[in-house]
Amino acid sequence: MEFAQDDAGDLIIGDVSKPGGRALSIGITGISGNEVLSLSWVETGEALKLTLDEAVRLRDEIDHIIRDRHPAQGA
Repeated sequence: MEFAQDDAGDLIIGDVSKPGGRALSIGITGISGNEVLSLSWVETGEALKLTLDEAVRLRDEIDHIIRDRHPAQGA
């Protein structure tokens, strides 16, 4: 897995080294107070759009899952 940034400033995660590689794009759009976090597959454009409150809850849940599995990395 690799990390890159596209021209719009979105984070691209996945096989970014060749065309057609599977990759996920993560970016924030909108105006202050009404931003949306978008998680989308680069190849298909299918997207999950979350409010920033939902994105924070998702981040916290992912962090919780990782800490439960690997407690030493949560320090």
